[in-house]
Amino acid sequence: MKRLLVATMMGAFIALAWGYVSWDVLSWHKCSEFTDGGEVAASITANAPSAGVYRLSDAGAETGALIGKLTENPEVVSQTPVIYALVRPEPLIGSWRLSSAIMGAFAIRFVGALILATAIFQIRNKRYIYRAGVGCMLGFFAGLMMALSAWNWLGLPVWHVVVQVLDPMIAWTLAGLAMAALIGPEKQRRIFS
Repeated sequence: MKRLLVATMMGAFIALAWGYVSWDVLSWHKCSEFTDGGEVAASITANAPSAGVYRLSDAGAETGALIGKLTENPEVVSQTPVIYALVRPEPLIGSWRLSSAIMGAFAIRFVGALILATAIFQIRNKRYIYRAGVGCMLGFFAGLMMALSAWNWLGLPVWHVVVQVLDPMIAWTLAGLAMAALIGPEKQRRIFS
């Protein structure tokens, strides 16, 4: 149990460190900028009454009626802009702190590392590569499901799909390599020695 906890902590730290490299060192998460960000911000503030997830996909369809409208008029998808955005028009209550955000990021990765450590522990294969491969496969699965859904429904550009698949795959592959070394195969107990 102690090795499982140590492996979980190590995996969370490795995944957090990869997040720093991925977002701050590499340039592959770059987004395009609006031509007039101030005008866009003013329009969002005027049209988003409260914080939430907003969608602009077909000139005013109600949320429940979107599929029906698209079925009746499928060319709407190709003729109108698509926006799917998290909007917070009002200032935060209290001040934003980097330390709190990093602690939250670590807690999220700790939960992910605990799931990975549990999967590796359940396998306990004698071959290191099989145990380590669990992290790669779980990271690939997570990235693939999220990125391909956004590509399918929202038209996420191909480069962003590639980044969104590779990012968690790399993070959890690195974590899995270290965790699999700590969570070794189950030792055989000898009845007669």
